[in-house]
Amino acid sequence: MAITLTIETGAVVAGANTFISLANFKAYLTNRARSFTTYTDDQLSAALIRAGQYLNGLNWMGRKTGRTNPMCWPRESDGDYPESFASGQEITGGVIDRNGYEIEINEVPQEAIDAQCEGAWLEVQGTSLQPSLERGGAVQSEKVDMIQTTYFSGAPGITRHMAIESLLAGLLRSTLSIETTRA
Repeated sequence: MAITLTIETGAVVAGANTFISLANFKAYLTNRARSFTTYTDDQLSAALIRAGQYLNGLNWMGRKTGRTNPMCWPRESDGDYPESFASGQEITGGVIDRNGYEIEINEVPQEAIDAQCEGAWLEVQGTSLQPSLERGGAVQSEKVDMIQTTYFSGAPGITRHMAIESLLAGLLRSTLSIETTRA
């Protein structure tokens, strides 16, 4: 049974599960000298869908353009602009990127597409972007026979994927920020 990819173009496509076609994903990999010939089209497609699900769970700037939008993009501004945004600059409702440029409300940014490709590449190679985690990373000491593992206190319990994070810098809210509203 072939896996169906439904591409979000910025038009809020019903049932969308990816930002990029399989052919364009293969071109992305080829342009980076990554060999994908040992993977089937279904394996690559499933990895794209899983990477899309991962992106959908991130804490993005702005808000989705509609509740029925199945993917995390397109988005509209919620008035939270990055420091790079020039005050007085005219915007039409889109999210502002880290360089101060507006991403239109009917656009999927290339950064999100590239991040999905990077995530899918990790997924197809066996690295889950959304693994089940046990206890975080703050295990003080664990010894089994001659093997011992000790983690520093506060060690993160997750793996950070810098290839994805660096592409999305400026489009994600800080996980350390707290939203406040004026009464």
